[in-house]
Amino acid sequence: MTAALTDETRGTFNEAAFDTMRDHVLFVNTARGPIVETTALIDALKTVQVTGASLEVFETEPLLPDSPLHELDNVITTPHIAAMSEEYRERGINTLARNTLSFLRGRFINDEFLAVNIE
Repeated sequence: MTAALTDETRGTFNEAAFDTMRDHVLFVNTARGPIVETTALIDALKTVQVTGASLEVFETEPLLPDSPLHELDNVITTPHIAAMSEEYRERGINTLARNTLSFLRGRFINDEFLAVNIE
C-alpha cells in the first residue's frame, strides 16, 4: 500500500485494523509514519497478531529515544533516508521540472511525487 498522509489515511493502521489481520503477520512501514497508531502497533506486537515490524517512518519523528518500540525484540527501526539518495533527488527534480512545465502549459500533472509531504 502506498499512502499519502491525509486526514483519511492518518491512523489507518489502528487497533481495529490490526484486529482484522491474520495472526503472525509481519508489518512494514516505509510510507508515512502517522498512518500507523503507534500504541495500537505496540499492543499488536505484544500478541500473536503481529509477529514483527520493520519501521523506517514513525508517528512522531524523529523516533524518541524512550519510545517503547526500542524495547521490543520483534521490531527493527531505521532512519527515514529515502529522500537523501541521489537517485531520489534526481527523480524529484526532474518530475518537478516536468510538472511545472505541464502546469504552465495547462496540461496534466504527473502525480508520481505529489504524495511527498513538503511541509
